[in-house]
Amino acid sequence: MAALEGFIDNPELWFEFLRKRNMTAHTYEESEVESVLSICAVFSDEVKKFLKSIGVPNDQY
Repeated sequence: MAALEGFIDNPELWFEFLRKRNMTAHTYEESEVESVLSICAVFSDEVKKFLKSIGVPNDQY
């Protein structure tokens, strides 16, 4: 819905965030931890873009 409403550009990327989050509840493998950590910066940037798209002021995040 967020993509249909224009709040996010790439829904597949957000599905990837969800998959990575789900991995954290079920894994203790170092390689998988590194995979999750590698996407954190991208996630942070995407969350900021999302918050901006819904009108949250920059000083709120």
